[in-house]
This record gives sequence, structure tokens and C-alpha cells, in this order.
Amino acid sequence: MAGVGHSRAHVASITDDEQSFAGALAPALGLEADQAVESPHSMIGTVDEVVDKLVRQREELGISHIGLPIESMEDMAPVVARLAGT
Repeated sequence: MAGVGHSRAHVASITDDEQSFAGALAPALGLEADQAVESPHSMIGTVDEVVDKLVRQREELGISHIGLPIESMEDMAPVVARLAGT
């Protein structure tokens, strides 16, 4: 599938409780918690969950580059390390 190549995550956070985080965030976005978690513009979950989501987006949507909020860089470092070179 031809994809967009790049996207921007407006929310990125490593958490063991993605549903609670997404539930608190979703109303401000006009979404349900599950929709907030699945949005290509959010990276919420454990390192494994975020890595899996990014790999899935690359395969299904062709997204190969993600812009992140500056305040999320430290949180996302383990994700970047895991995906480096893939």
C-alpha cells in the first residue's frame, strides 16, 4: 500500500496504563479512549505497545517517519533505540 511516508504524533507517552491516559485525553480530542489509542497521531502505551503500533503503521499505512512533541523525546528514547536500523 502506498503511504504518506511521514506523520506527526501530537501525544506521545510511555505508560503501563494506556486506557487511563487515553481516557483522560480523549474527551479533549472529541474521541473515545480506544480511538485516541489507535489514532496515528498518538503514541501511548508501553515501549512494546508503541513499537508494535509504529511497525504496524509502517506496514499498513507506509508511515516511516514520525514527528514527536519535544517534551516526549526522553520518553520515546527506548522506542527509537528499539527501532533503530529497522
